Amino acid sequence: MSGEYAAQAPDQWGIWVGQLALRPFSGWAALPGGGATPAGPAVVIFNGAPQVFVRGTNSRIYQNLLTAGSWSGWSEVPGGGFTPSSPGATVFSNTVYLFVRGTNDHIYQNLLTAGGWSGWGEVPGGGVTPAGPAAAVFQNFLYLTVRGTDDRIYDNLLTSVGWTGWAAVPGNMLTPSGPAATVFNGELWYVVRGADDRIYRNLLPAVAASDWTGWVEVLLGGGFTPSEPGAAATASTLYLVVRGEDNGIYLNQATLP
Repeated sequence: MSGEYAAQAPDQWGIWVGQLALRPFSGWAALPGGGATPAGPAVVIFNGAPQVFVRGTNSRIYQNLLTAGSWSGWSEVPGGGFTPSSPGATVFSNTVYLFVRGTNDHIYQNLLTAGGWSGWGEVPGGGVTPAGPAAAVFQNFLYLTVRGTDDRIYDNLLTSVGWTGWAAVPGNMLTPSGPAATVFNGELWYVVRGADDRIYRNLLPAVAASDWTGWVEVLLGGGFTPSEPGAAATASTLYLVVRGEDNGIYLNQATLP
């Protein structure tokens, strides 16, 4: 991978991008194409290039693609659709899966394949959420996770035969914000803001018949956040990013020995 991309609005409702290419970070710069968002973005690498999704100030969903070294500029994701929260996205079976919370709090998906966008449809299994969804691919399954209306964390798995339906993630954690999801060191990580504003994680190991390890605080460095966290990983490093209580943006990372 030639670089890693993270999009974030440091202090205003613009969209900014920082790129890590062999280290150090390039620093924050406005993402070409203008645009503004009142919520967090989602980023995937598809066909070798980053694709950024945001909620617009009109609550529609927009995309910006890096193609042949240049950003395409913002355009609405085909299919219409509105969301009051941040989108979630991942790539599974050479398809971009874009997820949003609908204005009725149901969870919707829009798929991008070689033939174009599928249009918005509700994720099977019902389910409602008061926050943005998160998604990750682990052991050939797509894991979609959300905060439930009871503030517990739920997930719905897409397998070769379809969606499994929503189930509570073991551990009885409560969160006032949306979750984050990533895969690191052969484990699926869910990271959330706790009811006490501390940051917690729950791991699903890549072992047959294994179960979630349970919720524990991310202790190194402590830390508090008034918002949902962000999480991403390379083969050797886990990156956790949060909004601090002072509205600064903070990074905590773990590197394999």
